[in-house]
Amino acid sequence: QLGLEAEPKLVTAKPVWHQLKENPPKSGFVNWPDFERLRPHQPEWVQVPSTIGHWSGMRLDEVLGLERIQVTFDHNMNEVTIDLRPGETKNGEPRFIILGGDPYEVLARWEAQTLQSHPNCKYFCHRDGEKIDSIRYQWERSCVASGLGSWKNPTAKTQSLKGYEGLTFHDL
Repeated sequence: QLGLEAEPKLVTAKPVWHQLKENPPKSGFVNWPDFERLRPHQPEWVQVPSTIGHWSGMRLDEVLGLERIQVTFDHNMNEVTIDLRPGETKNGEPRFIILGGDPYEVLARWEAQTLQSHPNCKYFCHRDGEKIDSIRYQWERSCVASGLGSWKNPTAKTQSLKGYEGLTFHDL
């Protein structure tokens, strides 16, 4: 419509748009016993984003993009606060997430290790001090090892050819 109304005209006719078919919304979720079964099969650098995702419901891109200054600890209260700034969330709205118990323990231990081994790393979720781009392969392997996923073709030579089916990070 804007193209028709522009001077000079940007189009000669109003385009016709056809709605694309959408997949049904995700309906899976991970309960605590399943998460307890999954996490020990993950390397520690994957356990951290998984723990954040499970307890907060944050999306993977939000979790992997967290900077250390966005994650603060109150060791007297045994709480961790995650500060998602405006524009960093899917809807653009800021969020503050306060977690205690299991996530506090996992994240506080990780932060202490990071201060020792990679004090200049700016990302909270990292692998050897470097930003994590993907946890896909480790996620799939840990889900299969814990019985929460499977391979369609387990004898394939590479993991990408095995065809993973099962739990996704989004299910957290």
